[in-house]
Amino acid sequence: MELGPKVAALFWLPAAILSIIIALHFLPIMLSVLPQEMQYLAYLVLGLVVFFAIYLFYRKWKGEE
Repeated sequence: MELGPKVAALFWLPAAILSIIIALHFLPIMLSVLPQEMQYLAYLVLGLVVFFAIYLFYRKWKGEE
């Protein structure tokens, strides 16, 4: 039985949400480990994780493999 792209995307939704939660959990740790002048890297990593989680879910929702 073939699932539609929107139903298949819903299987990816928990993984996307979980990856964002994990990134938010490690943000304070990254901020405390990195020196003051390199803390922008922690926000960059957080932004990339959020972007790619939403992007991959969107691609699955549209039916693109």
